Amino acid sequence: MSEVYNVVKLENFKEYLNQNGVSHKILYNPRIYEILDMILDDLSVINLDEESKNYIEKYLSIEKIDGGIIYKKDKLRLIIHNIDNGILLKIQQYIDSNSTIQMEKRFFDKNGIEYSYEIEKGFLDRQNFNKGINGIPTTRISYIRDMKNINLIIKSIKDKSVVLRKKYLIQETPYMLQNLRLTPKDLYSINPKGKSIDDLCEVLTVDEKIYEMMKEMFSEKDSEKYKKEIFKTYQNFNRMYQKTNRYEKAIATQLEIYGAR
Repeated sequence: MSEVYNVVKLENFKEYLNQNGVSHKILYNPRIYEILDMILDDLSVINLDEESKNYIEKYLSIEKIDGGIIYKKDKLRLIIHNIDNGILLKIQQYIDSNSTIQMEKRFFDKNGIEYSYEIEKGFLDRQNFNKGINGIPTTRISYIRDMKNINLIIKSIKDKSVVLRKKYLIQETPYMLQNLRLTPKDLYSINPKGKSIDDLCEVLTVDEKIYEMMKEMFSEKDSEKYKKEIFKTYQNFNRMYQKTNRYEKAIATQLEIYGAR
């Protein structure tokens, strides 16, 4: 019953944003429900009545140019942009103790599949953070999905002028077919062997030729059975750990599995 109530609350919030000029491209992306739930949870909003809407308005604004959403509260800033291939979610967190800012960029395609995840860290004073300034990152880590073979990922680490790259194969966690970023809550519920994306992936090689060979192997027609097994594992995982099945159709389409249920 509580889950049904939460869905109704999110739909009402979505309609409220629609009436206030938020881009339809953002509102109709399947990922929007997760993001709206994140905002309402941070605000501890239980019932979306007029009083709650007035409270939300203190922390939320709508971009006039692209119909994006900006949410600011205390040391957290959350921005949703409308981009060519889907939507971009930026999560900025300020850390007072060492005057640093951490920003996560999550890129979702029009079907809600995450195809890129970046983490940036840099120094910034609180005054400039409050003004909306991003600061200059000193380190950047990115995970980029190969959308033709969505179980293959390239990781890049940039520290000043040094760039390191690693190739990964998603190994034991089917949930990563929809998310590159896993929260502590996700990791706790599935009790995996590791605590990060790196722990849950297998390093392939730094050799580009070997990586291209792996890509070719996964894209061959003979791999159709393999892709179906991946998808079935993903479905079973969602049911076992009560994860959403909202992205199953998108995953099936990306893997070219038709008629999947």
